[in-house]
Amino acid sequence: MIKNYGFLLNEIEDPKAYKLGSVELPKIVIREDGQYDDFLPSDELQYTPNFDTYGCTIFGTENIQQTLERVHYGKSSEYDERYNYNLVEIIPPGADPHDAAESFRKDGVISGQLPMTETSEEFSKPRPMPTKYVSLGIAHPYELRHQWLWRSPRDKTTRTKLIKEYLRYGPLGVSVTAWEEENGVYVDRGLQNTHWTILYGWNEKGWKIYDSYPPHKKVLSYDHNIESCKRYQLIPNTRKEQSNLIQQWLNLLLQWLGLIRAKNEPQVPPRPLIEPVVTLIPEPVPKPPKYLWGTKEEARHSVRVICDEEGLSVNEKNLICAVIECESGFDTKAVHKNNDARKSVDYGLCQYNSFWYIGEGKPIASVDEALNNPERCVRVMIQQFRNGRLKDWVCFSSNRYKKFIKK
Repeated sequence: MIKNYGFLLNEIEDPKAYKLGSVELPKIVIREDGQYDDFLPSDELQYTPNFDTYGCTIFGTENIQQTLERVHYGKSSEYDERYNYNLVEIIPPGADPHDAAESFRKDGVISGQLPMTETSEEFSKPRPMPTKYVSLGIAHPYELRHQWLWRSPRDKTTRTKLIKEYLRYGPLGVSVTAWEEENGVYVDRGLQNTHWTILYGWNEKGWKIYDSYPPHKKVLSYDHNIESCKRYQLIPNTRKEQSNLIQQWLNLLLQWLGLIRAKNEPQVPPRPLIEPVVTLIPEPVPKPPKYLWGTKEEARHSVRVICDEEGLSVNEKNLICAVIECESGFDTKAVHKNNDARKSVDYGLCQYNSFWYIGEGKPIASVDEALNNPERCVRVMIQQFRNGRLKDWVCFSSNRYKKFIKK
């Protein structure tokens, strides 16, 4: 007997749903390596010591949005799961992840209004959702769009191909059989899926899962029968424009009924008994890029900012900068062909070697990442420094970096 944690597909599929081979979201690559380890949100549980929400579709979808916010904007907020949970009107044993995603898309999200409660009865309120909360939700600056990759089981080869392709466009929502562990990975044992969670990458053992049950990070067997899978895309809020269009149609209808007059009529309409309340929805303000790499000075400054974020001391920060300056001169597009038997090539700001450091299963996924993701390259270099591997860089092992140390 397995427990259902909140995953329940509707008997009838939404005919307007985006799906593979029909209407699809744009294929915009945001992580060529398909790995989102550095962008996961804070750990949250979908249950308390007193009750389980059976809200895995809400908690999983929230984790998707938070991860995408970190990818695009560098940070994310904590959202009130009760808001979307009660808009979907979830009751045990759960809900369809499509309905959860539709609420995130149409209703937005809110923060600091509907906290976790002591009982399931309290958590399942308010229903219906008060307008004051919905107004906050639709004003949120981001909108989560979604698409089915598959809604019924696929063979392992098809699953693997689709997951690895679509992870380049964002983390995925997946159904799983929760939770049976064998040899460090989670398996389905031929049982049906009972849970909805987030798939954020892969390693040599299986698919990497970020979950609303501890341990939050799990590895799912490649043989695990993932029966359903969704992809997502975060865009600036379009709900305002949709609301304006609805208002225009409403005005036309009221004109036709004679309840309000057209703008070109000279008569002054009667003053309404109750003044309408106009809610201004703020336009999302694009944030300036956190790191700049266009010039040597900008690149050096960005490296030092990342070193600060990684908690390095001043001396350690100076060391990293000196090695990078010696290796590439802070040129993110630097390429150096080595005169060795392997005919290896060093690429990018941190001059990663094509044999030792670049490729599947290695610290840098591809040459494209080495040349076009300097932030990732610097963070990997800092990790290698902490592991005692700075000697992998010739400028360090030969002590040539010392002349670049800034006093």
